[in-house]
Amino acid sequence: LSALSFQHRADLEAIEAIKKVPMAASVMRKVNELWTEKFFYVSTIGDDLKLGPQQLPRIYEMFREAAHILDIHDLPDLYLNTSYEVNAFAFGMKKYTIVLCSGLVDLLDDDELMAVLGHELGHVKCEHALYKTLAAIVANIGGDVLTSFFGVTQLVALPIQAALFAWSRKAELSCDRAALIATQSPEASARALAKIGGGGLRKRMDPVNLDAVCAQATEYEKLDDSILLKGISLYNAWHKTHPYPIYRAKAVLEWSKGEEYAKILAGDYITHAQAAALRNNQSTSCRRCGMTLAAHTAFCPGCGERAAMAPAGCPSCRQPVDPSWAVCTSCGASLRAEAAPVACACGTPIKPGWRFCQKCGATTPGAAGPPRAG
Repeated sequence: LSALSFQHRADLEAIEAIKKVPMAASVMRKVNELWTEKFFYVSTIGDDLKLGPQQLPRIYEMFREAAHILDIHDLPDLYLNTSYEVNAFAFGMKKYTIVLCSGLVDLLDDDELMAVLGHELGHVKCEHALYKTLAAIVANIGGDVLTSFFGVTQLVALPIQAALFAWSRKAELSCDRAALIATQSPEASARALAKIGGGGLRKRMDPVNLDAVCAQATEYEKLDDSILLKGISLYNAWHKTHPYPIYRAKAVLEWSKGEEYAKILAGDYITHAQAAALRNNQSTSCRRCGMTLAAHTAFCPGCGERAAMAPAGCPSCRQPVDPSWAVCTSCGASLRAEAAPVACACGTPIKPGWRFCQKCGATTPGAAGPPRAG
């Protein structure tokens, strides 16, 4: 299962928008150099409880099951902290770590907790780590971190900040879909989001009414009808790294009724092999209409079908890369498929420019015939 089977269109489009922001690539490299996961890792391993087969094994087994469903083989570390905030988060660039807050674990039932585990694993699956880490730093410390640590002006920092937050909100929608795939329960996935938004008290055992949640989300969407209210809504949301949970609950319920989700459950999804073919700049065909698709195509221009676009991660270090790069700026790995060596039928390697094999004299593969007489 490739993440491209479920990634939200807005997520894919927004990450491309970030790459077009001036100096964004340079800032990303600085993040990797100056502010890696070591900062978060030291705090987590010192303060939080690491879960495993011998430590809260029931939660850890749920975690392993969610990773198996999402086809994640390199299992991240899982921690529980003492915060009573209803929250969970993932971080890391080379080694992923997921942290659950005690308040979240206490509030949610097992199915809802499975949805949260699937959501956080969705960030791992979609290779969100580097951009998400920077978005979290900027959100918690402010835009000054871009000017102080990375040496960019406010004029450059603001577009990067706005693009990061816009993408971060859309990336959450992809991971809500990962949560649904992990639980295969639209109701549990939506309930988890509604409770994160403030609905539900475990001690009172009050159930969450999903019909009322959807009605509330519809009421929020109607703010678009008023220019003033829409402006207030945009002002409140622009600096947030997550979209409103009530809206997300409705969105995941709607996606659960669609064709993409049904195909995944039926085993009809984009595979890693299909994604790898396009990573190597090979064209492919649309699964629905048969149109030939260029490399790095996200959606078929003929019918709108989701395509196996190459993931934006380096195959060696997993850092985000631009499709136009020949070499990863983080680890130096080649991002271009090497051409297969050309050999004569007799097995002799053919060097560029040779028209005839030095061993047997045969015309080399791809060589033009002798020039015609004028």
